[in-house]
Amino acid sequence: MFDSNRSERLSYITFIVTTTLGLYLSSLHSYLLFHSFIEITTIAIGFTLFILTWNTRRFLAHNFLCILGIGYAFISIIDLFHSLAFKGMNIFPGFLAPQFWIAARYLQAVTLCVAPFFVERKADSRAMYGIYAVLVSLLVAMVFSGTFPECIIPGKGLTTFKIYSEYLITALLLTSLYLFSRKREFFDDTVYFLILSSITFTIVSELSFTVYEKNNDLANMVGHFFKLAAFYLIYRALFVTGLRDPFNIIFKDLKKSEASLKRAYDTMEEKVRERTAELRESEENLHRLNEELEERVAERTSDLEQANTRLMELDRMKSIFIASMSHELRTPLNSVIGYSSILSNEWAGPLNEEQKENLATILRSGKHLLSLLNDVIDVSAIEAGKIEPHHEDFDVFVLLWEAVNSLWYELRKKGLELKVNAIHHMIHSDRKRLLQCLLNLVSNAIKFTEKGTITVCAEIRNDGGTLEISVADTGIGIRGEDLDKLFFPFVRLESPLKTTVLGTGLGLYLTKKLTNEVIRGKISVTSTPNAGSRFVLTIPISGSQIRIMHSDTIKIADNNSADHAMPHIGKATLNV
Repeated sequence: MFDSNRSERLSYITFIVTTTLGLYLSSLHSYLLFHSFIEITTIAIGFTLFILTWNTRRFLAHNFLCILGIGYAFISIIDLFHSLAFKGMNIFPGFLAPQFWIAARYLQAVTLCVAPFFVERKADSRAMYGIYAVLVSLLVAMVFSGTFPECIIPGKGLTTFKIYSEYLITALLLTSLYLFSRKREFFDDTVYFLILSSITFTIVSELSFTVYEKNNDLANMVGHFFKLAAFYLIYRALFVTGLRDPFNIIFKDLKKSEASLKRAYDTMEEKVRERTAELRESEENLHRLNEELEERVAERTSDLEQANTRLMELDRMKSIFIASMSHELRTPLNSVIGYSSILSNEWAGPLNEEQKENLATILRSGKHLLSLLNDVIDVSAIEAGKIEPHHEDFDVFVLLWEAVNSLWYELRKKGLELKVNAIHHMIHSDRKRLLQCLLNLVSNAIKFTEKGTITVCAEIRNDGGTLEISVADTGIGIRGEDLDKLFFPFVRLESPLKTTVLGTGLGLYLTKKLTNEVIRGKISVTSTPNAGSRFVLTIPISGSQIRIMHSDTIKIADNNSADHAMPHIGKATLNV
């Protein structure tokens, strides 16, 4: 869709079709779930745009990007109230969702009309932030106080104010199309196309909401689909094209410079031969041309060294930028997780079972996304050289039980047998990063083992010089030709469980980076397809002698049995 590459276009189409189908199927199960998915996604996009544009406002070429980022953040705040007030959530008294919807759309239309005026003008971002904060506070207060006009009357349908407001909002959006078209020369073709497409989709969404009769009818669903598409397109315009591509342009220019130097070098030998034939007639000319040649070589070499130095500096800046921005992304995500947890714990009021299940789904998805973000942050931090080892003394036995305790729910849910061969041994290493590596390995073993046993073992090797921690499973295993790809970033191997097991391919890559570069150990793997895999962490240690060796086997057979509760440290019955 956005790239000329055929495979990428096919990937975009597949993603769009899959997402649309998944959302439609969720609406068949529960329209409240469908509505929550749409709203939470658009809210997350709005806050993400704000974080990215706010933290990079000093480097943005156009002030309108910052205006859109601030505007969409406050639009998302009103959309959050709309989502919480939607029919079936039972959080706020009365039927306030339509009023919040109209308020958010008015703010969105006004933002899109105002942004084109700042393509060439400077804008005080802090002043704009204050204006939006005051405006949103007034709109929210009007809705809760009842001074905002009603939009839907139960038993009668849409009010005249609601219908004409949608038409007025559509008129404002058409005005924004005209205003952006007048600034056409300031935009890249792709950015201009994405912005106009987003506004067009928003217009279609608004028109859909002038004809619907109830919350879960076709017009309402179509309106929400077009709203999601509009938010995604504005995200593409601001982030992917507006923020990412400038870096690509810099690297492209460097590549051109390097290619130019290479062409000059390739033609240099031919020029030398031509000059040599001429210089045979005169020793003086030969000396002069040799000096000229040496000077050119020195200039080209100096230019190439400067270009390479600049390229390395830009690569370092890119890693630092990614690490910083990934960290900022956790702020809105933690808000989503926090609000979901508050609602799930019924602090804001009682919930029915369906609502609890929906909130549990949102909470699990949020935590999964947070885990992925943490992996990205750790990888970026390592590559940027920001992670320093923090060594301390700790007991290996306690570390192993802490890891299996953390993953006890997943073990019990799948009914797997767990064997732990642990030792009491004090070592001096980076406890936090070693635990993180161990959790990644045990979690992977659980994901790719449908039945059988997972064995976690710790042993001292090389006369007390190294600690060897192994995690073995009886899962699907790994083909021999895939072992070399296992520790590359964003690589997910082909397997029968690939479509059902979530992940991005960062876990093992991060584990290897932490083991090699932070803990200063190494990781190895052996595997047999359809028989299982065994990952081994070899860690250099220094500590006291082994005090006592323990082993215990836990069998998880029934998800509902209280007899299989996880033994806590100090309470397990172990065989010495």
